[in-house]
Amino acid sequence: MNKIINILSLFLLSTIIACGGGGGSDPTPPANRPPSAIAPADFSAVEATQVTLNASGSNDSDGSISSYSWTQTAGTPTISLTNANSVSASFTAPSVDTNTQLTFQLAVTDNDGATNTDSIVVTITPDMPPQAVTANDFEAVELTTVSLDGSTSSDDISIESYLWEQTAGQSVTLSNTNQATASFTAPEITNQNLEMTFQLTVTDSVGATSMSSVNVTIIDTPQSVTLSGKITYDHVPHTVANALDYNNTFESNVRGATVELLNANGSSILNTATSDANGNYSFEVSINTSYIVRVKAELKKEDAVPTWDFTVVDNTNSQALYAMDSAVQAITTSSVILDINAASGWTGSSYSQPRVAAPFAILDSVYEAKEKVVDVDASVAMAPLKLNWSVNNAAIDGNTSLGQISTSHFNGTEIFILGDANGDTDEYDGHVIVHEWGHYFEGQLSRSDSIGGSHGGGDKLDFRVALGEGFGNALSGIITDDPFYRDSFGSNQSQGFDINVESNPSGTNKGWFSESSTQSLIYDFYDANSDGADGLSLGFAPIYNVLVGAERTTLAFTSIFSFANQLKIESSSNASAIDALLASQDITVTDDFGTGETNNGGDARNLPIYKSLPVGGSIEVCSFGTANAFYNKLGNRQYLIFEILNNGSYAFTATGQSVGDDPDFYVYKQGEFIFVSEDSGDESTNQNLVAGTYVMDAYEFSNVDTRMGAVQRNTCIDITLTAN
Repeated sequence: MNKIINILSLFLLSTIIACGGGGGSDPTPPANRPPSAIAPADFSAVEATQVTLNASGSNDSDGSISSYSWTQTAGTPTISLTNANSVSASFTAPSVDTNTQLTFQLAVTDNDGATNTDSIVVTITPDMPPQAVTANDFEAVELTTVSLDGSTSSDDISIESYLWEQTAGQSVTLSNTNQATASFTAPEITNQNLEMTFQLTVTDSVGATSMSSVNVTIIDTPQSVTLSGKITYDHVPHTVANALDYNNTFESNVRGATVELLNANGSSILNTATSDANGNYSFEVSINTSYIVRVKAELKKEDAVPTWDFTVVDNTNSQALYAMDSAVQAITTSSVILDINAASGWTGSSYSQPRVAAPFAILDSVYEAKEKVVDVDASVAMAPLKLNWSVNNAAIDGNTSLGQISTSHFNGTEIFILGDANGDTDEYDGHVIVHEWGHYFEGQLSRSDSIGGSHGGGDKLDFRVALGEGFGNALSGIITDDPFYRDSFGSNQSQGFDINVESNPSGTNKGWFSESSTQSLIYDFYDANSDGADGLSLGFAPIYNVLVGAERTTLAFTSIFSFANQLKIESSSNASAIDALLASQDITVTDDFGTGETNNGGDARNLPIYKSLPVGGSIEVCSFGTANAFYNKLGNRQYLIFEILNNGSYAFTATGQSVGDDPDFYVYKQGEFIFVSEDSGDESTNQNLVAGTYVMDAYEFSNVDTRMGAVQRNTCIDITLTAN
């Protein structure tokens, strides 16, 4: 029993000690902190307006605010405050002649009696009279509803009232005379226009007024009005990776296109116009009639020089011309603006709508090319050209009417353009279109002896092909003033590549046989940018003059030699600079025939460029196809020149030096085809020729045979020429 009591006593004692630890509390409370009085920042108010002084930002950090007091401490006149003992006081701004400052003090007291103050200066400004604003004088058609608009009138406080009144002219009934916008029905007129004047009076909140007038001339109902607008197409640019960038599609002007005005059912063409450089068109049309506006994918001017005729057609639909029609547009008694846009058909992940924009995108690239030519030759007459595009045009070799066009190309007469979505489609690849248009330019306005065929920037080519393809690439940069040749392709057009046509190639591929050398030279002749050996800035005119002049009549095959030699003659003051650029590409130009050239492209048999074939003699030339592939590559063909002094009959033979050889040759005179000898085995032919200079393209057939499985060979040929 005693043990239990002792344990309990110890427990109670320890509890008392634990609870009492710390030594006791401080009997002195903390000192009261005064409140914060916060008046608004100084501001201005217009006379006769209600002004509010708000102290809601005031506070007390250790209690609460028990009272507010607002008093005027400076400035005249003395004003009467409403709710001066509230958090928000107010007063009516007194009338003043000049800016007048009034100072007010805010005093706040907390629940412990502590007080703090703050002050604010309110600047009272004189009231500015309102500004009545009406529209400029205008015309309105009889029997139509006419609006009188004063909604842009203003005041430094507010406009309290509007009042419209007629002050002159035949009386009419005004509606909404006390609103910012009033209206009336124009009266019918008989012989002459009616003049009317209307006055607007506006009054502000202090009773100040302002007036403005507008004259309205009522005219007879017109018999015709204007139907006009802008024509655009969705242009899809390229990404930095040269894919098509649908996220940044923008509307581009349809320039120079044929625009037709049709009746409402589209059965009759009533008028024809051409969209201008901004895509605008305009027709005068009869009132109370409906119309359709048709835009054709064609550039056509045939009335006087300069002339052109370019059409975009569907080769898989009997070469039907592409066009787009507006909706039926009703015309009442007022002019109408009708804008027309050709949509791309892209809906976010695919072409699920008609690709209306494509033909107009193609047309616009041709427009730029045409304009570049017309700028330097206002008397040019350009032959008609069809540009065939279809959604079915795919990279398949076969029947072009089924869209099997192999690639975008010029076939000597027309251009075919790829349109196969998710494969390769070129309508937005403007450089591709201009390149092919360049081949048309060579064939129609200039001259090209190119034999065509596959080619690439790294190939060593027949020099006629090197010029043709290099020129096409360079022209794409010249027309667009953009040296980056861009070509998109692939699924969702999400891939692409570019070629900088200004970039000068290096290494063993430089020379007269390189399209890369040729394109960089021609672009550097043109552009204003100096890079490497390029210090020239000839512009397009001298290049154009050579192409449509001396290049058409050169006795040689067209090549960088004939082109550059004639350019040095055309721009003789720049001959040294032209030579320096040519030398940077390992090319020497002394005449149209490449005389003196030392760059053999890796094989001595390629020099001299032209081998001389004497009348009454023979010459050995070598054709080889194992080094650079076949058909149009360097070494497949050799070039000969011979002079016929007298009209008469001449015998030609070509004899292979190896068993199985099949030598052939073509003969030309100033770019005109004269004859070909291409029998199986050795050749022997008699030809009647007139006096003049001739060139020959001689080759071993197996080295130009494009059939699959053909075996190229290195062989030499003995060619003879004798007078009969």
